Amino acid sequence: MRLGPLLGEGAVGQVFTLPDMPGKAAKLYLDTTRRAGHAAKIDAMLRRPPELPALNHGAESCPQIAWPEEKLFDGAGRFVGFTMAEIDFRRS
Repeated sequence: MRLGPLLGEGAVGQVFTLPDMPGKAAKLYLDTTRRAGHAAKIDAMLRRPPELPALNHGAESCPQIAWPEEKLFDGAGRFVGFTMAEIDFRRS
């Protein structure tokens, strides 16, 4: 998976655009020692997605929340993050 520009970062991770997947972003966790805890949290979130459909504004459709959609793994099979809808904060 090819990462695009950095969208933002915080204490636990960085969020990047995904140029080959328009409208999607990837969050990668920084602390490799806490992978198991992050993976368990994402598993729980994937099992219980919210029922929040995208909102329509004119011809545009905007997601309401950037909820995890699938887990990401490195070349060695270790959990490193997840994909989610990209929220365009300039439009939302």
